[in-house]
Amino acid sequence: MTINLSAMKAVIHILLASFALLPLGSSFSLHATTSPRPIRVSSSLSELKSDNDALDSEREKDYISRREAIAACVTPLVLFPLTSWAGETPPENYDCLLDLPPLPEDQVRVYLCRHGQTENNRLRKVQGARVDPPINTNGIIQAQNAGKALSKASPCPQIFFCSDLQRARLTAEQASFQINPKIVPKPSSLLREVDFGPVAEGQPVATAKAGMEATYAAWAVGNVDYRPSGGGESGREVLYRAVESVEYLVKKAENSPNRCIGAVSHSTFIRILVGVLLDEPLVKAATRKIENCSITVLDFPKGFKTQELGPKDKLLGGLLSRAPSDFMLDVPICTVVRTNENRHLPEIRPGELLPSRA
Repeated sequence: MTINLSAMKAVIHILLASFALLPLGSSFSLHATTSPRPIRVSSSLSELKSDNDALDSEREKDYISRREAIAACVTPLVLFPLTSWAGETPPENYDCLLDLPPLPEDQVRVYLCRHGQTENNRLRKVQGARVDPPINTNGIIQAQNAGKALSKASPCPQIFFCSDLQRARLTAEQASFQINPKIVPKPSSLLREVDFGPVAEGQPVATAKAGMEATYAAWAVGNVDYRPSGGGESGREVLYRAVESVEYLVKKAENSPNRCIGAVSHSTFIRILVGVLLDEPLVKAATRKIENCSITVLDFPKGFKTQELGPKDKLLGGLLSRAPSDFMLDVPICTVVRTNENRHLPEIRPGELLPSRA
């Protein structure tokens, strides 16, 4: 069980502050209300005193002192400490892939990872297909953690592929090294990030966001031949490349010793690829969280079996789609086992740069 330490601390502080407001020696009732007591007329002062003493004794059963109340709250925390309180966040879990379902005999598995963090990521700057920074210290740690998690997976990938951009290649090298230092990742331009053109590249996300969203929105309603201002890929090109990349990876997995491979790509491309496989609206796929070095697990039938998506399928807006009537996409049949597995990743606050662990 995971405990949110910050929330628990807040509750304790509120309780202690509430008790502190009571004057020393004061007490409070354990009951929200007390039952009404019958009114009786006493015949003498001694009888009245006796009645009051009895009433006070009865009330004492319903009240505890401030010190007793604090002790009641704090004692369980001392006697039953929780190991998860050692830090604000749970530890990095390299066993996070052990609960995956077994790979069926007639299928292959692709572990698709996003690259590790770069300085552009940390500083919230756009990096598409034209800006090619390396991963930073955070990204190296993330990639190593991904490799440690994959090393425990069953089956465990012994072959790796990656985008031909260096942030993906460096991530694949760091991850695969945790499994076998002799693995050499193979680059492929099919796994590149979506090219949104030169206008957005290197710009702060806040500045470039509107233009990128306009491009994505055009594709999401079926304008598959729309191209970003200044150049870049059209929606049709991205969708065809997504399908082609899957076909490439599935064939490589079929030829691997244990029917699985690892691959490193990019956030927007992974979102679109998963959206294609699920035939979900691109507007929904755009909101899918794909963190740096998260792992998405995909199972495919052997033989690369496909189903046809037409211009009016969910992917491009359904009945309201503006896709050309002749637009068709042969989409691989796939079981999306898991997306954005991130339990192996370190906690990194926005803008934070972790010290090297080397």
